[in-house]
Amino acid sequence: MSRVEHLARRFFWSLKSVEVDPVDLDWARSALSGPEFALFEKMRTHDQVHSIAVARDVAAELELSERSWVVAAALLHDVGKVESGVGVAGRVVAAVLEPVMPDRFVEKLAGAPGWAGRVGAHLRYTEMGAVLLGSVGSDPRVRAWAREHHLDRSRWTVPPVEGLALRAADDRAMSGVDGGVARS
Repeated sequence: MSRVEHLARRFFWSLKSVEVDPVDLDWARSALSGPEFALFEKMRTHDQVHSIAVARDVAAELELSERSWVVAAALLHDVGKVESGVGVAGRVVAAVLEPVMPDRFVEKLAGAPGWAGRVGAHLRYTEMGAVLLGSVGSDPRVRAWAREHHLDRSRWTVPPVEGLALRAADDRAMSGVDGGVARS
């Protein structure tokens, strides 16, 4: 799937009404510490549904119990998005800018007031997620995955087997978005 197709699919899915299945929410609660789950609850419903799909997929692939750093990393990899406070329009702008905007401009944008600053903050969500997770005492590998999940694998600090499984589950969950339900 091309980047444009991927972004279009994400955009139209984000416009649909979705709810987190209570069973999935309980599963996520059991996989996270209390402070981590409090962060998870701050995530947009769409991000929760996506993250649960990623976590269930990677847990099944690696035959993990729910109390695993890998499951926590899957559930919390997008948690930094809560800090930006942008809605669908801001996320669209950030997704379009991300591949073409140099880091030095992202820093300037993130420091701008108002909506532009929130878009800039969204562009830095991976870093912000690692900081949030550090503030609640998450495992260093969970923090690393939040920060590194969009990087080339040569730059990962998480173990490669788990990193590859997390990346593949994330890709499958996004490519499986259909009719407002992420592949689980």
